[in-house]
Amino acid sequence: MDSREVIENIDSIYERFRIPWHLQMHMKRAAAIAKLICRNRQDDKINEDDVVAVMLLHDLGNVVRFNFDNEDLNSLYGEKSDIEELKKIREEAIEKYGEDDHEVTGKMCQELGISERVMFLMGSHAFIKNKEVCASDDFDLKVCAYADQRVGPLGVLGLKERLDDAIARSSTRPWYSGFEELKVFAKKIEEQLLENVGLSAEEINDDSIEEYLDFNHNNS
Repeated sequence: MDSREVIENIDSIYERFRIPWHLQMHMKRAAAIAKLICRNRQDDKINEDDVVAVMLLHDLGNVVRFNFDNEDLNSLYGEKSDIEELKKIREEAIEKYGEDDHEVTGKMCQELGISERVMFLMGSHAFIKNKEVCASDDFDLKVCAYADQRVGPLGVLGLKERLDDAIARSSTRPWYSGFEELKVFAKKIEEQLLENVGLSAEEINDDSIEEYLDFNHNNS
């Protein structure tokens, strides 16, 4: 499945893997940021279809990470009946794919027959790899890292706000001790990326991505 097919069939892909609405919206917002950047880019260093496809798929495996112990996060999941359904989805995903969300995402993408390029971008844009992304000449990679690091649970956030929120929810992750350095590289990636984009960081927000959230073949 090439990147264009992913984009045009994303709702069917989400249905296949039983991806809940709030997680769909996180990925769609990240993809919309990637699209917004591409449409305002002043050179041709970015493959729009690839970066959008990566963002639409990058957190599929989060179905095994749902946290039902935090009441604030539970508000994302809806009513008690919705939470029970999500618990069932999580259990079935763990049984089929395992408990590591990154490995689960990879297995799901392999099922779809995703291209090697998209698989590379998927595995190389993570926050923990910000130093390498910053040093890279691969602007597809920078877009993926940046778009992912601008979207919180409920919408688009400023880079600092988004990363501070992430660390508050993920302090047990192995990159916790190096978080401040990774934030510095995140800011550098933002500067590198927006240098040739006709947008400021503040102009990338929920309002500006609204028109890019429809990924069916007529509007993508």
